[in-house]
Amino acid sequence: MHVDNHTRPQRMRHGVLAAAAVLSLLSMSFAGHAVDGPPDQGDVPEPFEWFEESLDGAFAEDFDAAQRHQALLDQAHEHGRAPVIVRLKVETRPEGALEAAEVSAQRERLASAQDRVLGRLSSMAFSEPEEVAVKRFEVTPAFAMAATAQDIAELLEDPEVLDVVEDRAYPPALADSVPLIGGEADDSFRGRTGSGWTIAILDTGVMKNHPFLSGKVVSEACYSSNVAAQGVTSLCPGGATSSTAPDSGLDCPTTVAGCGHGTHVAGIAAGKGTAFSGVASDANLIAIQVFSQFSGSACINSGYTSPCVFAFTSDIILGLERVYALRNTYQIASANMTLGGGQYTAPCDAEPYKPIIDNLRNARIATVVASGNNGFTGALSAPACVSTAVSVGSTTKTDVVSSFSNSASFLDLLAPGSSINSSVPGDTYSVFSGTSMAAPHVAGAWAVLREVNPDAGVAEILDSLETTGKSITDSRSGAGNRVKPRIQLADAVDQLDEGGVPGKPTQVSPTGTITTNRPAYMWNPASGATHYYLYVQDATGVRINQWFSASAAGCANGTGTCSVTPAVSLATGNASWWVLGWNTAGFGPWSDGMAFTVSSGQVAPDKPVQVSPTGTITTNRPAYMWNPASGAAHYYLYVQDATGVRINQWFSASAAGCANGTGTCSVTPPVSLATGNASWWVLGWNTAGFGPWSDGMAFTVSSGQVAPDKPVQVSPTGTITSNQPAYMWNAASGATHYYLYVQDATGVRINQWFSASAAGCANGTGTCSVAPAVSLATGNASWWVLGWNTAGFGPWSDGMAFVVSAATGGFDEQFNDGNASNWTQHSGTWAVVDNEYYYTTGVSNQWAVSTYNAEYDDLDYSARVRRFSADNESSNSLIIRASGATLSDGLPAEGYLFSYTRSGNFSVRKRVDGQVTIVVPLQASTAIDTGEAFNTLRVVAIGDQLAFYINGTKVWEGSDNSLTSGRVGVGVSRNPESTGDEFFVDWATLSENPAG
Repeated sequence: MHVDNHTRPQRMRHGVLAAAAVLSLLSMSFAGHAVDGPPDQGDVPEPFEWFEESLDGAFAEDFDAAQRHQALLDQAHEHGRAPVIVRLKVETRPEGALEAAEVSAQRERLASAQDRVLGRLSSMAFSEPEEVAVKRFEVTPAFAMAATAQDIAELLEDPEVLDVVEDRAYPPALADSVPLIGGEADDSFRGRTGSGWTIAILDTGVMKNHPFLSGKVVSEACYSSNVAAQGVTSLCPGGATSSTAPDSGLDCPTTVAGCGHGTHVAGIAAGKGTAFSGVASDANLIAIQVFSQFSGSACINSGYTSPCVFAFTSDIILGLERVYALRNTYQIASANMTLGGGQYTAPCDAEPYKPIIDNLRNARIATVVASGNNGFTGALSAPACVSTAVSVGSTTKTDVVSSFSNSASFLDLLAPGSSINSSVPGDTYSVFSGTSMAAPHVAGAWAVLREVNPDAGVAEILDSLETTGKSITDSRSGAGNRVKPRIQLADAVDQLDEGGVPGKPTQVSPTGTITTNRPAYMWNPASGATHYYLYVQDATGVRINQWFSASAAGCANGTGTCSVTPAVSLATGNASWWVLGWNTAGFGPWSDGMAFTVSSGQVAPDKPVQVSPTGTITTNRPAYMWNPASGAAHYYLYVQDATGVRINQWFSASAAGCANGTGTCSVTPPVSLATGNASWWVLGWNTAGFGPWSDGMAFTVSSGQVAPDKPVQVSPTGTITSNQPAYMWNAASGATHYYLYVQDATGVRINQWFSASAAGCANGTGTCSVAPAVSLATGNASWWVLGWNTAGFGPWSDGMAFVVSAATGGFDEQFNDGNASNWTQHSGTWAVVDNEYYYTTGVSNQWAVSTYNAEYDDLDYSARVRRFSADNESSNSLIIRASGATLSDGLPAEGYLFSYTRSGNFSVRKRVDGQVTIVVPLQASTAIDTGEAFNTLRVVAIGDQLAFYINGTKVWEGSDNSLTSGRVGVGVSRNPESTGDEFFVDWATLSENPAG
């Protein structure tokens, strides 16, 4: 093959840049600029020519990007800031193909990336928010801002930024047309009027009180910009940059050139009048104003008077995201956009609109866009050039392509757009021409067809409009007699209403480059399909040709997303797939086909090998064990017993104890199985996809002992002043041992086993209590406990948070606010009654005790108490220096008890290491008010000196050094024969370090 040597010196004008590009190309083996192979039976290209073509391609891409970036820098230098859209390297998928948790995770990843990129900009530290004007997108992997030249330079170097593009501003794309597309005298299409469906109009706003549109606008929004450096001002209410308030979607003032456009467009799509109507005369509208006001040369140079309106790309994206956000609030058929600019000779899928248009399409909402009014015969404007949008060109009423209409091979539809009469502000009507008038015919048609078939996807309705449309030949110079369908809506209604074979499925994924060799194949369901046929080929040939029922694909009702993951591993390299639907009426059309590339990255996990349970077991909560599957990061456990599915739960490999892919994976979910036969399975997953299910393992649960129930925690909770609290919980049925786990601000502090006997709840009832000698740090802490017996582990408790605070010097508890959160119930049931008294009915044949959540040494402690009871000899007590576990009699293991009885006696006892010693035996005192009267008890403790007062009279003083510090509280004992007991604490106060 001859090489033209005259062309080579021209390429050398690039000088050093050419040499650098050659080295770059060689170093990456042309990975970024792959050249298509020769056509069938074609000649193999000469190597040097092939190399030069690749080099030219690299220069073309890099040079185009460099020019764009330099233009942005120039604009920022001239005006101080330039409106830009920052595209991020955040991998996203249409949300309709994701579970709710995955949607949230994807949005969180996007928001985090936005935060990180913005946080790295040096100007953010000293720029005012209104200067930067950041616009965050929820779904689109990008954000918009007003950037300085320094910002742009930093963004282009940021590793998480895919590209920085201009936030371009576009102008608006500026009753006999409805019968032309099949409308009948009653303004319907075979009786269909779009009833129950809504059309979103992204334009200059909608004059919703116009008689033609009255009562139709169900939601409004406005997204508009303030760019002071360029004299651009927002058209939202109050000059805000966004609003969803009532009237925010009204058409902008007609004194501004271009305003009124949205009202005209809305009337074509869904207007309803007495003399004539729009296409979907019973459809509702969502009015979204996306234009900003420009003035001066920006208007004059574009052929408009000043002031005028243009729409920034970022505001258009925000408007589309608003439509997406409302998808579950209204039945939205389509979003209409009659705006745009630029000249694109091929689909422009790198434009930042693409992700949100894809999400809308995945939600069965068509984004209908005017093709533009430049008269191009081989190009469309943006965003009509996006492949997943529905692009619409214009025809006259005599079915000739309008002279102004942009057209290209990838144009979707034609509709009437010349001399169209519709509503304008001022309660009047006017005749406009443009692709802006053609697009709303299609947006309205979408509402009519969704009324016919509510489950139809975008591809199915587009296919219906294309196949039933009237063929129109574009005879303009340069159009090459291109034939495109002008919509014939009545015929499309007939086709969709036949209830025949299924429609065409719309594929979702896999697409692009994937790192799994076992992908999930996802598509939007075809209406009426009961089965689907999946056909996949890779570099080695046909790999999958398999039927799946709609039920097995998860889309039996014709809604949602169909998804299957066949256990077939694809070869590394290029692959393609198709799917078609079937019902008893026959086969539907094949999907369009979707190409993807399997990279040589991670592969899906192998099959796990199960270990146990198997055979007959005596626990109803077994541990499930298996040998790890190579490469698995997570495992899905599926268990069923005689009652049905009992466990279907994900576990990370780390949680299963086999994060490094070796050893044995083991999990023990807190789910009790029924006695009888059971079976279980497990599969592995990593970012490459799902591995195969294990073989399955059967076992039998005998009627032996069952694992314990979940413990219910009691205290500590809230704020405490003791750094060595007692941990208390209600016993879990069947537990013989408990595992206590405590962490504070410094990390894990306690992870310790206790027998039920040591915790004071060996019989499985009452309150368990332990007080490990571990001091916690001041601050937040949390604790959990689980039970165990020979049948296995019970479930963890729910967890309980508390705060360790330094002691505050005492307390004054009046109980008047109904709150006793500073008190811990050791035994018995305590509550505040009448917003006045701390109260218990006691516990038969033992003590009921509650203590204050703090520890004290020297103190002056008082409480006013009384006892209703037929039992005159049981003790009513103040407790000080208490610590340790609550024992079986309800008292702490240690503490002093200062008591009186209703009969007029008092006593002093101490308990050390669980052993009770009488300090002062029971003796009478006239200081005591007997019977049901209130008595004020007071204890003063300074070192080993103790004093006991009743109603202001010192009844005893002495010394004892057995106990030096601990909690204070109240307690009451009750004889087994006594009934109707009630113990009231009116108030309790304490001061620290009293004078001796």
